[in-house]
Amino acid sequence: MKPKISPTSPKVDSKHQQEIKKFYEESLKTIDKPSRPRTSSMWFLLLVIFFGFIAGFLAPIVLISYGSDIPILNRLGIFTYPLETRQLVVGNRTVKFISSAEAEKITDAVLPSIVQIFSLPAESDGDENVFVSRESVGSGYILTNDGFIVTSKKNINDSARYAVTTYDGVTYDVVGIITDPSTDMAFLKINASGLNTTALDTASGVNQTEDVIVIKPYGFGKDVLVAKSSIAGTHYDDDYLSATSTQRAEDYRQSFLLSNAFSNQFDGSIAFSFDEEAIGTVSVSEGESVIVPFNSPQSAINQILKTGAISRPYLGLQYVDLTRSHILDTTLTQGYSQGALIHSYDEQNSPSITEGSPADRVGVKAGDIITAVNGMELNADENLSSFVLQHQPGDLITLDVSRSGEMTTLKITLEEQPQ
Repeated sequence: MKPKISPTSPKVDSKHQQEIKKFYEESLKTIDKPSRPRTSSMWFLLLVIFFGFIAGFLAPIVLISYGSDIPILNRLGIFTYPLETRQLVVGNRTVKFISSAEAEKITDAVLPSIVQIFSLPAESDGDENVFVSRESVGSGYILTNDGFIVTSKKNINDSARYAVTTYDGVTYDVVGIITDPSTDMAFLKINASGLNTTALDTASGVNQTEDVIVIKPYGFGKDVLVAKSSIAGTHYDDDYLSATSTQRAEDYRQSFLLSNAFSNQFDGSIAFSFDEEAIGTVSVSEGESVIVPFNSPQSAINQILKTGAISRPYLGLQYVDLTRSHILDTTLTQGYSQGALIHSYDEQNSPSITEGSPADRVGVKAGDIITAVNGMELNADENLSSFVLQHQPGDLITLDVSRSGEMTTLKITLEEQPQ
């Protein structure tokens, strides 16, 4: 067996020995010492880590600020307002609850049409600024430049005294209060001229999922609460009443349910469309936020604008709305799933037909079911109250009535609602 050649073998000449030794040493270097990583790979790794950190830090800020403006995310409902309590300085005022740039533009445009309402002592003590130490009872919307203001009726007591403060800091005493007996609206009158107003949206023009801006001034500077929301659907106060609940033909409580359940801070705020049109006042209660519309067909605003007073029609009966009250007793419903069942379930056992009322005089009876008014059927969107309040005292209306399975037609002249 031939001996192996090594770098120290005596039989190898010196030249070959040097070459073999060199090769041997380089081989040992390769085996014993791993090669260093390339500098470019190291820098690439560092850049990935750096930009990953920046993206993780900035992404939440960008999404919070502009997430609702990205259509696909907005449709998914990922971003709702208010997202968080956050201070955002805009001009010389502080805005709480973050809002988009478009919301800020709308806020600037409509704020001059909003007033704060403050309660005053029953008797003036000569201090014209006594209300300054009191909290606002709510916000109002300026209807006319000569001083008619609309607000929520739940904020107003007919016998109390109030003052309003405009966005530019001018204070006015309220010289007149008119509450609507049929809706949740109240109207205040101040002696002023040249006030700022905006356009009114119509309730029929408000669409489900429409984005709205909810605004409420607070304090005595130019601070304002701003939030963005959307319409979730039409809401009625009697949606969740039991099957034995009744309502007067003269009462109408339609509102728009908002997708956000706002805190009580937003109670009494004003909602605007993205077209800078006033929709209504916001009411917050029992985990729900709703908009009570200003300009519905049943609203008294047109009367206020024309005459400065409210005159409501009077029918004089109580009924159960079969569309939203599920009565299992078919002897009462006569097989109808919509319409107005003339019936009274209240604890005071008040009659379903008021004696001497227009309904009483033409022979409407308990147990009747009114199926249509002036040939238009009652349904989920238009109940009896909705149709009645679209008329004025003195108007003649025709009722289609089912009585014990037999149809009859009654003509009634509406009277003015008693105070």
